[in-house]
Amino acid sequence: MGTMRLPDFISSAFGQLGFTYEHLRRDEWAVTMLNLTVASGEAEFLARRDWSHSDIFEWHDEVAKNLDPEGDLRIAAPPPWKAGVSYGSSVMESLCDVVAAKAESADELVRFPDLLQHLVATFGGHYFAAHLDDWGDAIGVRSAFLQFVGAELSPVQEVQTARAWQLYRARLNQTLQAGPSHSGETEQKARERSMVVLPLLEARRWSTNRWATEAGVGKNCPYEYLAGTRDLTEPNRRAMAEALGLGPDQLPNG
Repeated sequence: MGTMRLPDFISSAFGQLGFTYEHLRRDEWAVTMLNLTVASGEAEFLARRDWSHSDIFEWHDEVAKNLDPEGDLRIAAPPPWKAGVSYGSSVMESLCDVVAAKAESADELVRFPDLLQHLVATFGGHYFAAHLDDWGDAIGVRSAFLQFVGAELSPVQEVQTARAWQLYRARLNQTLQAGPSHSGETEQKARERSMVVLPLLEARRWSTNRWATEAGVGKNCPYEYLAGTRDLTEPNRRAMAEALGLGPDQLPNG
């Protein structure tokens, strides 16, 4: 895998659960998927950013004046706060797919809600430091932002926890039906598909979720396709290939 490593805030979330997910730190496909999701999230955030440092200063000054005694925000969240929720949701979706595809035991699914909880905290700290810390006395504001992100991403945690179990059970069911060789076949599909698709997504600065949107397919479809757990129908294969500038036969499906 060379020098490739997980983004610090994801690695930190893993680390808080001991060795449960240690194998994912060494898995080339998992690390690549998570790095691409973060790169795409950063690129999409910067592309949409139409505010200046002075805007952030003014927004945070207004936030500081509108915190209740518990530190909750009494006014609408500033635009960059809302953008952070979208970015965090994409990371959580990608983490769900990685864990469901690579889990070595059901214990990893049992502990997945804890992993997401840690991820929300580490992501919030990373996002605030990287994109919002342009204001002098930001301690109260930072705490309010972390509370906001935690509340906004709580429903996402529930959805991704349920989806992780669904994907994991589907993976086990396919393994039982296909026999011992199925796991290797799934891994091979994932490798072949990722080699074709991931460079194209990276070149466009697209997340996997963005690919689904551009192709007009369900959000789960490209994630499960890249994980090797779903073969595409011909209409979906055509739409997803065209979104990447490929012919249908250039998108691996076997």
